[in-house]
Amino acid sequence: MAHSHSQAQAPQPSGSAQEASTATTSSASIATPAAATSASALLNSSSTAHSPPSKRDLASWWRQFKRSTKKDTAPQAPPGIFGIPLNVSIKYANVAISLTGDDGKSFIYGYVPIVVAKCGVFLKEKATDVEGIFRLSGSAKRIKDLQEIFNSPDRFGKGLDWTGYTVHDAANILRRYLNQLPEPIVPLDFYERFREPLRHRQGRPDGEEAAILVDKEHGFDRDAAVVAVSAAHQGASRRSTDSC
Repeated sequence: MAHSHSQAQAPQPSGSAQEASTATTSSASIATPAAATSASALLNSSSTAHSPPSKRDLASWWRQFKRSTKKDTAPQAPPGIFGIPLNVSIKYANVAISLTGDDGKSFIYGYVPIVVAKCGVFLKEKATDVEGIFRLSGSAKRIKDLQEIFNSPDRFGKGLDWTGYTVHDAANILRRYLNQLPEPIVPLDFYERFREPLRHRQGRPDGEEAAILVDKEHGFDRDAAVVAVSAAHQGASRRSTDSC
């Protein structure tokens, strides 16, 4: 008897299943290169963002930091003396005035602005016989130069060489300084009492009675008083011709 042999065959996937499998495989093969590229870019970006700064970057940052710190902490230069209240400018542009007491010891009586001291000494040396030192004008250019010198930190006129300047230049820059003070150095209430010693100067050196008046009166700023006495002392000898 003849026997028929049949070979079992594995079931074939249906058409739709085969297409789905093919599509999945194809999609995976297409998506893989793009995903790899994206991951690589992300890795590189992350690596760059978190990489330590170079020495050059650190040095540049430190220089910028120091510059900004210096700008924030740099001390402000004094504003000058012209038009500045006396109690402000006297702190950084002053000369001490020393007197000798009855015991023969010297002491600091007060302080005057450098411009008052410098002009006063110059006028005392050069202008005792000059008529109209406060009436006549000096050179506008030289007076402007003097104002810049006396107004500039940090010397404010210390060490000024008067060569090339006249007594009229010195008198005018002194008068300009006094006129530009926000407050008068002699309060109006003291004005007549302050002038009285200068009307009758016999028996005491110029300005001494004014200094005594200052010591007796209350409410008279000491620094302003010293300036006033100094200016009065310099101008007293010219009172008859200068009305200052």
